[in-house]
Amino acid sequence: MEIYEKDYFLNFEYEELKLANKKYNFKELILPKLNLDIDFQLNCLDDFELLMVKFAEYFPYNNIDVLRRGPTIDMDYIVETMIEKGDGNICLNYNILFGMLLQEYGIQVQLIKVIDGGEDLVYPNIEFHYFNVMKFKNKKYLVDACFTFLSCYFPIEIGNEVGQSPKLTNNSKIYRIIESETENGILIYQEKTNSLNDFVNVFSFNLNQISVGQLKYSANYFVTGLVFFIKFDQGYYYYTNGILKISYDNGTKEIINVNNNTQLLRIVSKYFKIKNIDLKSIKNK
Repeated sequence: MEIYEKDYFLNFEYEELKLANKKYNFKELILPKLNLDIDFQLNCLDDFELLMVKFAEYFPYNNIDVLRRGPTIDMDYIVETMIEKGDGNICLNYNILFGMLLQEYGIQVQLIKVIDGGEDLVYPNIEFHYFNVMKFKNKKYLVDACFTFLSCYFPIEIGNEVGQSPKLTNNSKIYRIIESETENGILIYQEKTNSLNDFVNVFSFNLNQISVGQLKYSANYFVTGLVFFIKFDQGYYYYTNGILKISYDNGTKEIINVNNNTQLLRIVSKYFKIKNIDLKSIKNK
């Protein structure tokens, strides 16, 4: 899916992307890497949650290539960096790969972008985040395979005002997606730390289709400093601004200051499973 000027106003469609990339069988490429049987099925929401957890524990997030040479939105590139090399990618390409896998299962899925300047954005640069919405058994769910340290790793039902929590992780937060009371067609992703607290708005979005040009435009703004993230079975590893944070599900944290490229390369290899990267051409670390 190389993006040309003539394609800027075309809608992004997983079906079209699949037709253009028939050479790839994503079940065969991905499931064995996640230690899932090739016949693994998505019969219930618990199956989706398992798939999302394993996906996040295998594929790291990083923005190395964006910092080095700008964004590349192309299926061959996504397969090479994420599946063949195992280096990971930004949330946009990460969720496109997850969406292609769901599409191969026959799941109706749509790529969605956070609304720029939406209601009460509580985290920086979140307006350039992409994720998927799927339809399963006549209900719609947000399925976000890569939201770094904000990830919940399970499908969130759209319109369930009570809220839901994950089953396979020790994350005690409660999540929900409700309709905006002030703007028609706007949905608000919310979270709260426990049942005693109030929900807070994380981001807003709508279900409008996005254009290929929007993907190219947004991808140019993922340059926010070098970032690495990956989930592990007891928490997550997160590197940014010269600091490695090891956060455990029980609430404890470890902080490691990274003082030079040699130390950073060791950390990237040990914690994020990324080998043979060149940091010299990356100015903003």
